Amino acid sequence: MEKKERFQQLNSALAKLSEEQRELLVLSRFQGLKYEEISKINGTTVGVVKVKIHRAINKLREVYFESV
Repeated sequence: MEKKERFQQLNSALAKLSEEQRELLVLSRFQGLKYEEISKINGTTVGVVKVKIHRAINKLREVYFESV
């Protein structure tokens, strides 16, 4: 599979996530923010952020591999 195809599949999988899940993944994985920083932005605890990011990653993995 080409890099361009993988990128398109990733974008497609990200689009299937909820807005909150996308935002959390972008902040944590693409922008490199720490859980503490994200919790301040979202007004939640670090524990809640960790759980939501974990669930978002699992959902992304599920959606991504359905399309492969």
